[in-house]
Amino acid sequence: MLITGCGDATSGGGPSTFTPPNAPSPPSADERDRAIAVLDSMKRTVFDSAFVHLRDYAFTRSVRTERIDSNDGVSAFRERTLRYRPNGDASPFQITLVDSDSSGSFDASVLGRFGPSPDPSGVPVDLASEAFPDDPPYLSARKREAFQYNVRSDTYEGAPALIVTVQARESGTGPDQVARYAELTVHGDSYELLAAHTVYTERTLLYGQDTVFHITLARTENDTWLPKETRFRAILDMVLRDPFHVRTESTYTDVRS
Repeated sequence: MLITGCGDATSGGGPSTFTPPNAPSPPSADERDRAIAVLDSMKRTVFDSAFVHLRDYAFTRSVRTERIDSNDGVSAFRERTLRYRPNGDASPFQITLVDSDSSGSFDASVLGRFGPSPDPSGVPVDLASEAFPDDPPYLSARKREAFQYNVRSDTYEGAPALIVTVQARESGTGPDQVARYAELTVHGDSYELLAAHTVYTERTLLYGQDTVFHITLARTENDTWLPKETRFRAILDMVLRDPFHVRTESTYTDVRS
């Protein structure tokens, strides 16, 4: 049931608990135009292919999934450290379980493929299309009035970068948007997307859901961009069920070609 940020005809958005409290102030007209120009020039080849390129590398992945209780404490967790090695044509990887620990239980039927898998040989979930789908509404010229656009210069992995922040407005059609917030890190020269932090909210008669995705990439020695860190967090509030709150984080280290 977990959304990908697109919504449907029976769903709507609304305020999200995951929207950062220190969001940027409304931009000037010039800043808004610059931010939109960066988004219009943005490329996502690197971002969309990062998980695919993992198949060519050996790496260590540490993943921890937690269920959060009503007091913001951890009521259950599962964590693993795994070593992945390319496996030719037989299957994507040879996988070695390095370490594991767990406590409590998860409702896999609610989490679907985002939940902790009992199979340590599973490959990493490609979150790129979930965090940043092909057609988020804030990239559409028809829906721009529903969003606020800011941009600032920065650096990322030692390279010049532009950070575009998008937030649903509190007026007009802004409150109806499923996409609530996005912070997109774009390479200052190539305009490739290198990191995305996105927040979505969906409300229907049967359930409400808040999700946040966070993906950062890192560059290898041969200039290939691979996942560096992924974070996913969701609160699912369904009719006749207690709210379900979960978060998971993966880090990718010791990458070797």
